[in-house]
Amino acid sequence: MTEKCEEATRPIDRSSTTVGSGLSAFAALFSFVVTGFYSWGGLLAGAVGLVLLLAGLVRGTTAPVTIGGFGLVIAGIVAGAQGAPVVSVLAGVVFAVIAWDAAGLAIGLGKQLGRGADTTRLELFHVAGSLAVGIVSAGIGYAIYVFATGGQPVGAVVFLLVGTLLLLVVLE
Repeated sequence: MTEKCEEATRPIDRSSTTVGSGLSAFAALFSFVVTGFYSWGGLLAGAVGLVLLLAGLVRGTTAPVTIGGFGLVIAGIVAGAQGAPVVSVLAGVVFAVIAWDAAGLAIGLGKQLGRGADTTRLELFHVAGSLAVGIVSAGIGYAIYVFATGGQPVGAVVFLLVGTLLLLVVLE
């Protein structure tokens, strides 16, 4: 009986969930790797974005996560403007949005349910859904880039990235 009382009075850890934090960190690192090494500006924006997103996960606050996710998207746009392959740019932007989304979910679930709650299946399905939307969006964007523009102007890649990002945000 005393064990139940002690367990009931133990404070709940409200930090971000482990699974969501791990998925977000992986997606952010992947985004940084595929876009950050095509230009110095992309590398700088990606590094700042990665650090801010990870710091937001550790602290459990969404403001640095949002700014960090934006930095990773900017890294993809800068890389695309400086000649990075379209597939790398689209993958970087999609994974930046997934990192931001998974981090927000991990922080929200941690605050609402606590870190100890079993949310693994929920988080995996959420990230899988976001990944599916990202793949479809990037596929449509890439198809438009290849067939409509003939693969010519770099500005088209930037507009495709912005369109993909807006589609992901709207569908979120």
